[in-house]
Amino acid sequence: MALDAATQGLGIALESATIAGMHLAEGKLKPLFGMERCLRVQAHFAVYPARHARRAPVAAFLQWLREQAAQ
Repeated sequence: MALDAATQGLGIALESATIAGMHLAEGKLKPLFGMERCLRVQAHFAVYPARHARRAPVAAFLQWLREQAAQ
C-alpha cells in the first residue's frame, strides 16, 4: 500500500528495490538515494503474537519455513 500511495503522489515509500522494482522500471517511482546508500539485508522475519508461539499449526509452519529457507 505504501508503494501505491507513493505512485499517487502521497509521499515516499521506504521499500526494497526488489519489491519496488516494477514501479522503478516503469518510471512510476524513482529512488530517493542511489544504490550506494542502500542497505543490503538478507533476512526475513516471521511475526506472530507471542501467545500463539506454542500452537501446533504455528510451530509446523515455522518448521516448514525453516526447511524451505535452508534449500
